[in-house]
Amino acid sequence: MRRGSSPPREPPGRTGPLHLRAMTPTPATRRLTPRGDATRRRILKAARDLIHHRGVAATSIGHILADAKAGKGQFYHYFADKEGLIEAVVCEDALALHTRLEGHLVASGDGMHGVVAWLRDHVRIAVEEGLTGGCPIGSVAAEVADRNEALRERLSDAFDTLHARLSNHFRALERAGRLGPVAPGPCALASEVLSGLQGGLLLARTCRRRALLDHAVDGLVRRLTELEIRPPAHTP
Repeated sequence: MRRGSSPPREPPGRTGPLHLRAMTPTPATRRLTPRGDATRRRILKAARDLIHHRGVAATSIGHILADAKAGKGQFYHYFADKEGLIEAVVCEDALALHTRLEGHLVASGDGMHGVVAWLRDHVRIAVEEGLTGGCPIGSVAAEVADRNEALRERLSDAFDTLHARLSNHFRALERAGRLGPVAPGPCALASEVLSGLQGGLLLARTCRRRALLDHAVDGLVRRLTELEIRPPAHTP
């Protein structure tokens, strides 16, 4: 998040990522045929897989086109350059992260269960990937944040959107009297969750040790469980 600014708050009743909703498609993406859409998505998937496992710098347009079985003409029809492709990958990954969070929160009701399920989901995905990918947007941020201001701002927007959704969920619990007296403010608690998760993912990826991610997530789960005031059980 930008220094000196407050995390954005999503307006009531709107659950989608603010910055992703506001993006305007390029003329090429607005008029895609089914075949064109399939080609663009194939390029995006190849780029995402390579970037997440090799990194941005080690992934060239040639590598992406070879994996996607696409030509340069097709690439430049859908993307202005490599930076434009990376931005598209970041936006899709950010949308997927937000969608998973939203799904868990909606499915689990108004307590901490949804946040806990979302955290556990990160562990599952990291293990399935052999601890090689880390957080999709976190891994890209670690590589490009100091070298590309436009991408840094896009990545910051992605984290801000996740932070805002978590903050709004914790704020609703606070207003309902569901957070204990020692709980920090909703924004601070959201920062704890995101920072702890990102740190655990980075350590597990770097050291190839699942225990580091398990410890980070288990600690966050204990923290959230201790802060939550559960409603009294209904008796028949």
